[in-house]
Amino acid sequence: MIREVVERSKLYAISRSKSGNIKLTGDDLLHSARGMKAHLALMKGKVEATPTVQEAAGAAFAKLVEESVKTVVNDDGHDFTRKVEAIHERVLQ
Repeated sequence: MIREVVERSKLYAISRSKSGNIKLTGDDLLHSARGMKAHLALMKGKVEATPTVQEAAGAAFAKLVEESVKTVVNDDGHDFTRKVEAIHERVLQ
């Protein structure tokens, strides 16, 4: 983390430099550290939101359909779920 802050602060210093003479300042380090703080917050991942009523209803309906499909048997007596899985495998190839 510290190394990345220093590396990024060099970029701030380069962008500030007009003569090619690069000097790191406290502001360069401060801007870099603030940027890394935001970066770390993004790396932690997003917070799970409470599903909306529509999302909960959709999930419940999907589960109902999934359970119903598992019990369906086609004309030749083979499990429907196995047929769907076989088709899925062929699509992936």
